[in-house]
Amino acid sequence: MVKALIFGYFGVINLGDEAILYKLYNDISDIGVKDITIITKNVKYTKSKYDCTIIDIRNLPKLVMEILKCNVIIDGGGGRNYNIHKGIFYILLITIFAKIFKKSMITYAIGVDNIKKSLNRKLVSYVYNYYEYINVRDTYSKKNLEQCNIKKRIIVTSDPVFNISLSKKEDNYIIKEIGNFKSSKKMIGVSFVNVNNSRYNEIKKYYCDIIGVCIENGYKVLIIPMAPGEGDLDSLEKIEFEISNKEMLKIIYDEIDITILNEIFKMVDLSIGMRLHFLIFSAINKVPFASIIRNDKVRYITDYFKQKTICYIDQPSIENIRININQFLNNNNYIDIDLLNNIRKVESSNSMMLRSFIENIMQ
Repeated sequence: MVKALIFGYFGVINLGDEAILYKLYNDISDIGVKDITIITKNVKYTKSKYDCTIIDIRNLPKLVMEILKCNVIIDGGGGRNYNIHKGIFYILLITIFAKIFKKSMITYAIGVDNIKKSLNRKLVSYVYNYYEYINVRDTYSKKNLEQCNIKKRIIVTSDPVFNISLSKKEDNYIIKEIGNFKSSKKMIGVSFVNVNNSRYNEIKKYYCDIIGVCIENGYKVLIIPMAPGEGDLDSLEKIEFEISNKEMLKIIYDEIDITILNEIFKMVDLSIGMRLHFLIFSAINKVPFASIIRNDKVRYITDYFKQKTICYIDQPSIENIRININQFLNNNNYIDIDLLNNIRKVESSNSMMLRSFIENIMQ
């Protein structure tokens, strides 16, 4: 009997990473694995969504015990920032105990940011050279890992969320409220990043201007916080206060899950966002989008689907923002179905590799 241990950026209430967990959990369950343990930062939040063993990432004795009991440890990502000491320590700790207990480790289409420090690259090399196989969601992640002297083959697939399957949730009060807000008007979904990081100081000055240009063009604006646990709700009350035409603006303050998020994207006509999975949910619902570029993964998905770039977070100007938003609103590109189908076909290899690996363990 196979016992799987899943770890990743889970329980932080980042809807993108929660969507990855949902897809991974269902992929494992579809193979026939019933004994699953999820490591999370928020046991109560994760336990409300999954009927399996849930343990707190900070509970070291339980973590070690679950590593001892499992057959396979699955690194579910999503995006890995190994410039942060906590991130590298967390995965290093799991890998050390996996080595001690001789447990298999694999990835599930992770993303990896550029790793700047030589020591961190050496630690990453130690970790991933132990893995049975490594698959990443884009070429940037592969390049960043190759710089760490990874000897294992690194396979490029695509993000798991492209093939997520979600049930409908039409009776939810939030969806009804948004339907009443939209009425017969055009509606644009907008998602900002509000993390406490100096990199975002300049772009934050223009959030109200971005909303204002959309309203000037006759669009109702729905603000969708993708990562409330990372601060995406911060400053939204200030934005709401500064917008004069308040009947054209709605902010989702209530907690939503990925099923509600998906239903919301079926209601919007266009979207403007900064987070990768906001743009992916837009694409899979065939909603044209424009991006505020903050990293390689956002630039990659924007270029892949041939969508509009509003600006880069370190190069904003009101003139360019206005020009680019006006161009987007009046001449947006449809989501190319062939491109969507192609990236979904590539993503399906994530499930196939996972199935093949686990079925080998079952034999």
